[in-house]
Amino acid sequence: MMEIPEAVSEFSGLLPEYDICMADIHDQNPQLFHTEWQDIFSLMRHSRKKNELKKYIEDNKNEIQKLSMETRWFLAILLEQYTIVDDGIVEVRDVCKAWDGAMQMYADEAREATRKEMKKEMRKRENEKSRRQVFRMFSKGYPQTEIADVLEIPLKTVKRWCAGLTPATEK
Repeated sequence: MMEIPEAVSEFSGLLPEYDICMADIHDQNPQLFHTEWQDIFSLMRHSRKKNELKKYIEDNKNEIQKLSMETRWFLAILLEQYTIVDDGIVEVRDVCKAWDGAMQMYADEAREATRKEMKKEMRKRENEKSRRQVFRMFSKGYPQTEIADVLEIPLKTVKRWCAGLTPATEK
């Protein structure tokens, strides 16, 4: 299972050998589970045949749509029904029409979360940029009221940012 570089191959005999127990996710008995794993194993039992999977999903559409976002995402990964569009943006491909609702809901939630995160990051950057402009102007001796007017920042914010700083004095 491991490719050992030639430079350390003389030590390969010192590596422990572990038995690895592997189970086929397609052959598990879903009735043995009482959580969302039951739904995962049930769906995976039908995943090798597209028509069988489609019928299973159509018959169990309501249950599938009730699954948690994490479980729906996990199923999308298992069934290889996702596409990475851009950094942090993931779109889920069609498994079949019945599953569209559940997967689309996740894709929409993921896109919305990404948009919110991007907006938050942009606000943070704008805030830092404004803060640097305030510091520059204040260090050049501009009064805080003028800084607030020019940069269109509340005076209260400008005063908070300038607290503890010493303004430049004219010679």
